[in-house]
Amino acid sequence: MDINEFIRKWGAIAHLTRDPDGTVGLWNSRQASAADRLMRVDFGRITSFERVSRVRHPYFKTSMKVNPASAQGWTYDEDDILNARYKNGSLIEKFSWCPVTGEFLLIPPGKLHATVKGGKPFDDYVRGIILRKKKMVTFRPYWPTYRQTLGAYSQFDADDWDVSMDAQEKAEAMIRKHGGDEGWTFINNVGNKSLGDLSGDYLRKW
Repeated sequence: MDINEFIRKWGAIAHLTRDPDGTVGLWNSRQASAADRLMRVDFGRITSFERVSRVRHPYFKTSMKVNPASAQGWTYDEDDILNARYKNGSLIEKFSWCPVTGEFLLIPPGKLHATVKGGKPFDDYVRGIILRKKKMVTFRPYWPTYRQTLGAYSQFDADDWDVSMDAQEKAEAMIRKHGGDEGWTFINNVGNKSLGDLSGDYLRKW
């Protein structure tokens, strides 16, 4: 089994991690299910971690350009984006990034991603959440409008997980190019529950 087969099989529950040294790992909740255990067996069988997309999609960039409208109230350096600071003194906690255009949206502390609009539909952005105490950048699954042909999230299939992982990996590369290459760990496919498990904050509206 290679990493491509693993993602297509387990994308719905797999949280792949990449440590600062580039090591790929697997994080899952302490509440391990039977599926989690089977997934870990498959992860141990992976012989290659080289990712090759099997699905055609628009070209994904690894560049970023902050949307000026989203930058109101922020002090930031695009070469050190994880240290962007809001007018109340808080460091950046959330961002949205469009892998097709490179547009980067700064999300004010305490706000949901959907409150800041960009040039593309909301679903066309990879959403990032920074767990600063753990020096971790997390990404939510990516399901852009051009993949939503059936109009229901329940139809998210193996091809969609392939595209989602491509976009999240490009988001990681983008962050690394813009100041996030020193000691940060990256984790894919997070949801509200996994964010609660990772942070210990189960009451927060992620």
